Amino acid sequence: AAGETIAFHFASSTSPFDVEIVNMASPFTVLQKITAVSSEARDCRGKWETGCQWPVSTTLTVPSHYVPGYYAARFPTGKGTRRILFVVRAAVPGSYAPIAVIQPSYSDVAYNRFGGKSVYDNISDDGRRAHIVSFNRPYYEDAGLARFQIWESRFVAWMKAEGRAFEVITDHDMEAGIPLNGYKAVLIVGHSEYWSLKGRRQLEAYSRSGGHG
Repeated sequence: AAGETIAFHFASSTSPFDVEIVNMASPFTVLQKITAVSSEARDCRGKWETGCQWPVSTTLTVPSHYVPGYYAARFPTGKGTRRILFVVRAAVPGSYAPIAVIQPSYSDVAYNRFGGKSVYDNISDDGRRAHIVSFNRPYYEDAGLARFQIWESRFVAWMKAEGRAFEVITDHDMEAGIPLNGYKAVLIVGHSEYWSLKGRRQLEAYSRSGGHG
């Protein structure tokens, strides 16, 4: 949320470099740059369970003018541009828009094969799935955007064309018990397959109390 700080863990052979922050609703507009970030190439092979354990390279305190939505930190590497997908949520749920989208962070992590394995045989090294995968890995797909372009990007483009505001919360937020009573509708866009029991019960309670899902 605005005023909170995100720690970025980069691993790039291109150093120093600038990090560009973009709102994925307008990905060609750079909102700000974090300049002269230092890093180095680091390995994460075989660390799908423990996570990459890279050190913090830089931080971003979310400005107050960042509206809720999907964002990315874009930066150069020796293998081309990569992105770190993140979400800016409203400090008070429902204060910016009456509609919330649940970003499927748990599903994205389950499908993520960075380091060698996901929870699926067909997208894991040697054709054998992992039973534990870490959140502390970059997303392998689409240079760090996970499956955003497959699913949520179409919704974002449509809402922008319609002039409709929305907020975004993640599976992590659902697990943390973020209040949903400020929303008229909570949406799942695309493929949200993995849930925690606490997050599922939270959404069920919202629906039973008259919320629209």
